[in-house]
Amino acid sequence: MDAMEAPMDLFAIEVAAGPLLTGFGALLGARADLAPRSRKVYRERVRDFLAWIRETGGFADALHCARGRDRAVDAYLGAAVADRGVAGRTIELSLSALNAFYEWLGLGRPAVPRVMTTPVDPRALALAEQRAVLRAAAARGPRAYALIVFALDLALGTAELAAMDLTGLELAKWPGQLGIPESAGGSRTVPLTPVSRAAVAAWLPERRRILRGEEHRALFLTEQAPPRRLLQRTLDDVVRGIGRDAGVELSAEVLRATAEQKMLRDGIAPEVVAVRLGGPPTRAAAPRPRITRRPPRLPLPGSEQLELFDSVAG
Repeated sequence: MDAMEAPMDLFAIEVAAGPLLTGFGALLGARADLAPRSRKVYRERVRDFLAWIRETGGFADALHCARGRDRAVDAYLGAAVADRGVAGRTIELSLSALNAFYEWLGLGRPAVPRVMTTPVDPRALALAEQRAVLRAAAARGPRAYALIVFALDLALGTAELAAMDLTGLELAKWPGQLGIPESAGGSRTVPLTPVSRAAVAAWLPERRRILRGEEHRALFLTEQAPPRRLLQRTLDDVVRGIGRDAGVELSAEVLRATAEQKMLRDGIAPEVVAVRLGGPPTRAAAPRPRITRRPPRLPLPGSEQLELFDSVAG
């Protein structure tokens, strides 16, 4: 291997963090434009960032290129909001510290993180709450788990879940798609994700067992004989019950807000999100960098979605 092609893990953050913090601290000490308190905060935020990278893994290029810088900063600030409920002012200070750090390294300022451009819905569940809800649903069985995954992963409301027919489920091609009846007639189609496909695949054998050879159009049925289509009010009760089990105030609206927030933070265009939610394909204006002053509760960043569901399946 050429000397210029040394692997990045040779200069791993575990080794480099100490010298980098020392050098960055020396730089801050020489900056007359920063108050002593600001210098201390900047160093603490960068130390936390480097520790997060070391503990999280997957960001070996965070100190070596602009793409790695942007990925790491975006994920770090997103996790700070989602996992720890960090408020707006703290995020702004952290970004200012990281701007100074990366300018010192010569990589320049990071791109504006998604957490500062995606509109925040305070109803959306935090990561820990999402995990608790999924575990509570899984404990109730395949039907409850599929219902919550469809609501959380596909942004389906209880009225849509109640109206869904088995014939609307297309699994011939991976990962599949779902036809959703519209209240005004007709239907719209949304793509399944691997997570939602696995959830409905777990429910279908149980559905066949409940039917005992009979046929029924509804995808989601009552578990008591004779099996009937689940009504919307029953589904609302199921959702609230799962929330109680999880220690979370849960409703169809909260699940929908969480799913919408997740899609936006995954980089799905707002007009595509609007269509998936059953609205018109209106094109939203380009978001301006901002962050709410209320402590937000954001869903999981897209890069960690499988970790969320895997923690339940495991």
